[in-house]
Amino acid sequence: MEQPGKVFFLDVREPSEIEKLGSVKGYVNIPMSQLAGRLGEVPKDKLIVTL
Repeated sequence: MEQPGKVFFLDVREPSEIEKLGSVKGYVNIPMSQLAGRLGEVPKDKLIVTL
């Protein structure tokens, strides 16, 4: 099991999807359509868990 702080929770859903379904506490939202331009916001030293 991963240690706390070693996991980055990434929500790649678009704003319209979050509006319909709600957000998940602890996840950082970077929509899939923006991900390529925002990769600098995703840590490289953590396990990435996506939604």
